[in-house]
Amino acid sequence: MIQCRQNVCVDFINAGVSGGNLAGALSRLDWDVIACHPDRVIICFGLNDVFRELYDTLAPDAAKRAERELHLREFSDRLALAVQRLRDAGIPVVVMSSFPFDEYHPLTEAGKELICCNTQGLARLNELARTFSEKESLPFIDIFTPMTQYYRQFSNFQICSDRVHPRRFGYLLAAAAIYDAIYDTEENILSLASGKTPESLHGGKVEALSFTNRFCRFFWTPDLLPFDRSSYFETADKIVDLSAPLSRMNWAIDGLDAEPYSLKMNGIPCGIIHGTMLKNTMDIAPSAIPLQAQSAHIAALLAEENRQDLGLRRLAQCDLIVSERGGNPTAENDTRKILDDYIHIECAKSQYQSYYAAVIEDYWQKRPFRNLFLENRARVRSALEKIRLEPVFVELERM
Repeated sequence: MIQCRQNVCVDFINAGVSGGNLAGALSRLDWDVIACHPDRVIICFGLNDVFRELYDTLAPDAAKRAERELHLREFSDRLALAVQRLRDAGIPVVVMSSFPFDEYHPLTEAGKELICCNTQGLARLNELARTFSEKESLPFIDIFTPMTQYYRQFSNFQICSDRVHPRRFGYLLAAAAIYDAIYDTEENILSLASGKTPESLHGGKVEALSFTNRFCRFFWTPDLLPFDRSSYFETADKIVDLSAPLSRMNWAIDGLDAEPYSLKMNGIPCGIIHGTMLKNTMDIAPSAIPLQAQSAHIAALLAEENRQDLGLRRLAQCDLIVSERGGNPTAENDTRKILDDYIHIECAKSQYQSYYAAVIEDYWQKRPFRNLFLENRARVRSALEKIRLEPVFVELERM
């Protein structure tokens, strides 16, 4: 929002959790949201709710229909409970629809069935959220409809990198929709009537979206899905096999964003590699696994951009880290060792070394990070001002 609306002066607290659904959000609402005393809360769920609870119930038989209706009622009840608890705390609420699945690029028959079922489930959840918002006189942000239109209009994964997670353009669209809903502005950059392209969605501020300083970032979709992703996607035909050592060659090619790459880890398809922008880049995939930086060039660019800390939480959350020791996935205990080594080496000269170590320990023991943050708010902010942890990236040779 800050990037697409230069006059906005707000602090954002991202209380989302990778793979989270509305049921999980209710369990941590007090410490992750209410305890932060926000001026406004935006509730947006649906994708993971469909995947976790609705997908298996979208079959036409009567038993599945009954189970589906039960899950839909549970979603409505959870949404009402979340809103009530926030209202009781005196916090204004905005409800937002989910993002759609991208079903407008080539798919196998199995993929078409999968996406169709998920889209049906999302449509039901979004309609429930809209109806509830109208009944409760709450602002409702419909990002599902305009994003669906964009998926139809633009190809080459310009809006969404893997049919689920929006890319930079997608998040900027969402930010503009949120701004317009909250501040009730006349401008609506989501309109397709003007024929705008993703590159010009920000009132001509193309410089902020400069297609320079490209690098490759690796995104890993956790193996939580009951199917082999490669059997559903036909478009990603270039294979990068991470069982082989990683190349350290510079991969800074214009147009890389438009070209998806399937990814194999030890021969198993597990995600998509794509390019993204360094300048003003968002961290767009909550399930991303960082890789160890292997290029002084990238490190210099990161320093030049003066990037803020993306959060040591992201490192500590990782189940796997691809290390620079041959580029192979490491075991969980080795992951912890990498994190500890990172703290020891990168923060050894800092008085905040013990704090970062505590953050890792906190996450490793599955305790809520937000509690630690609230207890040490001033200390955390001071630490982040003095120590700017670099996100970790890797450059791959184009196959």
